Order: sequence, then C-alpha cells, then structure tokens
Amino acid sequence: MNGFPEFFASLSMLQLGVGIAITAGVVAIVMDWRLALFGVLIQYLLVSLLLDTELPTGLAMVKLVAGSVSCLTLYWTARRIEFALDQMEDGRRWFNSNRDIYPMGLPFRFLALIFTALLLFTLPDRFSLTAFPRIFLIPSFWLLAMGLLTIILTRDPLKTGMGLLTFQNGFELLYTLAEPGLLVLGLLGIGTILVGLVASYLAVARHLPLIEARQATGEAVDPHSPEALQQAVEALNQGTTSGATELSVAEEIPT
Repeated sequence: MNGFPEFFASLSMLQLGVGIAITAGVVAIVMDWRLALFGVLIQYLLVSLLLDTELPTGLAMVKLVAGSVSCLTLYWTARRIEFALDQMEDGRRWFNSNRDIYPMGLPFRFLALIFTALLLFTLPDRFSLTAFPRIFLIPSFWLLAMGLLTIILTRDPLKTGMGLLTFQNGFELLYTLAEPGLLVLGLLGIGTILVGLVASYLAVARHLPLIEARQATGEAVDPHSPEALQQAVEALNQGTTSGATELSVAEEIPT
C-alpha cells in the first residue's frame, strides 16, 4: 500500500507534465465515461503534485480534494444514466452511436487531437511568460486546449463537464502560481465542485428523457416483466368485455 503514494511522490516535474498531457488527451478522445472520468481524477492528482512543488506544503491538497468530490458527483450521475440504459436492449450501443450525443467519430477526434498538439508545440516560444516556469506553461496550454476540444466535440453534458474541469485545471495551474493562498484555492475548489454539480444536473435532465422516449417508442416490453403481465391482463379484460357485449347484442336481435 505504501508503494502507490511513493510512486507518485517520486515523479519528476517532466514526468508529471507528460502524465497530465496523456490524461487530458484521454479525456478528449475516448467515449467511455469510466476511462474519461478516471483520466480526470488522475489529472487532478498530477496537477496537485505539480503545484505542490511551488506552493506551501499542504495547499495543493485543497485542489485534489475538490477535484475528487467533483469526480464522485459525475460518477454517481453516470451510474444512474447507465442503470437506465441497462433497462434497454442494446441501450449502451444506442447511446454511444447517438449523433445527438457524440456528433464526431473517433477518427475525427484523434485527428483534431493531433492538429491541436502540432499547434501547441509552437505556443510556448511565441508567448513567453517570464513570470511562470516553462514546465508549467506547456501543461497549462495543453489542458486549456484539451478542455476546449472536449467541449467542442461532444453534446453530452457529462463529457462537457469533464472538458470544463480540464480547462479549469489549465487555468488554475497558472493562476494559483500568480495568486497563491488558501482563500484563492478554496474559492477555486468551490468552483470545481459547482462545475461537477451543474454538469451532473444537466446530464440527468438531458439523457433520462431521451432514454425514456426510446423505451416508449423503440422497444417491445420484456414478456417476463411485470409490465408485460399487466398488459396481458388488460388485454384479457378488454377481450372479455368485448365478448360479453357481442353476446348481449346477439341475444337482443329477434330470430
């Protein structure tokens, strides 16, 4: 158990920057919410470790705690949506192939990631900010770009929330160095939690009505479900009532 924290504590600043770049890229291009959300959580850990090299001891933990709370909120929401999808036949396949949610396919997202990386490769030389170390500038620019790319390439509020959190990490990576302090970190942490709450609410408000409409119009009822039994009983009652009506009408007709 002690090896896991020691591994992260032993990472160099360059390794932390590479890890941040990888996690942000994963969030931008993958469709699986588990992998994307895990990338956001690891991203918060790596950004906190990178900030811990410049901030007073312990202050970076505020960011890690706020990010973890936000990720837990998004996880609960995603599980709720997934539970609703599991009630449908091929629900996850329909959800992932829905162009109203993911308008761009994986090849397009990957190409967008490559072009963005090529563009960002020259930015630190053009925008030299002497107040910030270069090891902070490159991850910050990358997080900002990957956050915007994630937001552009999806219509899913849950994935948009992950993009906003990634963008916010890039902003806070530089702003926290300019204004270090517990109050600033606390306010930024509150903003992080609010982003997670708003994204969770919008995801539930958007996806659950779509899933319910799909269930109502696109799928037959499971013959072993209680709904199927209720429909069968109602159909039997209607048939019995109709047969009794026809019999009474036939008796009233004179022979």
